[in-house]
Amino acid sequence: MKVETRGKEWLVMQSVSEADKQITNAAVGRRIREARLDKGLKQKALAELVNMDPKYLSRIENGHSGISRELLLRIGRELGKGLDYFYIDDPKLEAEYALDSEISKKLEKCNKTQKLTICNVIDAILKSPIKD
Repeated sequence: MKVETRGKEWLVMQSVSEADKQITNAAVGRRIREARLDKGLKQKALAELVNMDPKYLSRIENGHSGISRELLLRIGRELGKGLDYFYIDDPKLEAEYALDSEISKKLEKCNKTQKLTICNVIDAILKSPIKD
């Protein structure tokens, strides 16, 4: 009887876990679609860029299939998004992510000397008594 109860509890936990996966898959898929459309890309074009089947991309975007971390990284790279973008569902965090992303893109264009200057400016700002 205890084994059966444990089995039922395990099945309940398994179904909750599956539900969580579906919610996560749907949210990640929705964000992939949003980022792809923001870039003006068709599903087929993005699928070609990341070397995947367009039908699989469609299943991911519709929340019917999960996605590996590696594939999500490749898609994120093509769309200019980090992994956190696909998992964050909080407007405050989204705004912060957008700012961080903008700063990162600008830093990528800087040479070493410019990056050192930026680090010095950030250090000076952090030492100043002015805070939010």
